[in-house]
Order: sequence, then C-alpha cells, then structure tokens
Amino acid sequence: MQPRQTAFKCYISHIVNGNYVKKEGEFEPNYIEINSKNKAKKISRVNIVANVVQKFESENKDYKFIVLDDGTASIRVKAWGLDINLFDDINIADIVLLIGKVKIYNNEIYLTPEIVKKVDINWELLRKLELLKGYGKPEIITTEIQGNTEVEKYTEDSLDVVEEVVENTEE
Repeated sequence: MQPRQTAFKCYISHIVNGNYVKKEGEFEPNYIEINSKNKAKKISRVNIVANVVQKFESENKDYKFIVLDDGTASIRVKAWGLDINLFDDINIADIVLLIGKVKIYNNEIYLTPEIVKKVDINWELLRKLELLKGYGKPEIITTEIQGNTEVEKYTEDSLDVVEEVVENTEE
C-alpha cells in the first residue's frame, strides 16, 4: 500500500507558478515542484488557509467549485460526485482550511478537496506567519484586464509604498 503523501503548507502562488510534473506510474503521484530556501520540494497534496472569493454549482448539482485566494494568487477547487458535499457550509468570504490534491486539466492547475473546514481569522494570520518564516515574502500575482487578459508578477519587495497625508479640508 502506498503511504499517504504529506500535505504541505504553501502559498497559492507556489502552486500556480510551480512546475507541474505528471508521473507515468500507476501509483506514483503527480506533483508541483517548487523551490524553498534553495531546496526543491515535490508537493502533491497541499494544506492551505485562504478566503473563498467565488462559489459555483452546476445546474444538475453534480459539480461544484470554489475559488480560493490567499493574497498571493487564486486557485480553483473542483469537486464532483459525493465530494460536492464538502462545500455545503462554505460561502463567499469564508476563511477555510483546505487539504487537497494538486491536479491539472487543459493547462489549468486546480485542487481537488479532501478536507474543507471553516476557520476564523486567527488561523489565516497564523498561516501567514508560518509561511513567512518557512518561505520568506511571497510572490504575489495580480491580474489586470486591458483588452486581453494580462498577468503581472511581482514581489512585495518590488512595491514602492508611498504614504499620502490627507488633511481635513472643507469643500
């Protein structure tokens, strides 16, 4: 019997930007390869804390998905059959802990859920601190739509933060 793979804590941007490796063996899991502190990690299962930003259910109710965003990127979590019940108590704006497998279809990397559980905001803060300690500052992916869809990548270090003082003025 194949041992269960570890569910790694990571940023969603790691999953979206990672190198997806599809294994040919029947019992060998596919995985995302990411670099963490100059070491390559092979991640086939993830443990993510993120906000639900979208929820969808098909008309015949045999397929559901949610979109999770952790501030670095967003990713779709797809469920079929009995697994759709995992999303029953989940709503937009909930913070969830998700353990799931990394999959790919039509060049879209997505997750299939094993565990989905609502958590409070303290879990999100704790996870951000864990990831900051383990991986450093995240790579953040934003999407701008100007005619065609464009994806821009940047890190927090590359941002120029300008403080603007607003004085109380009468209009």
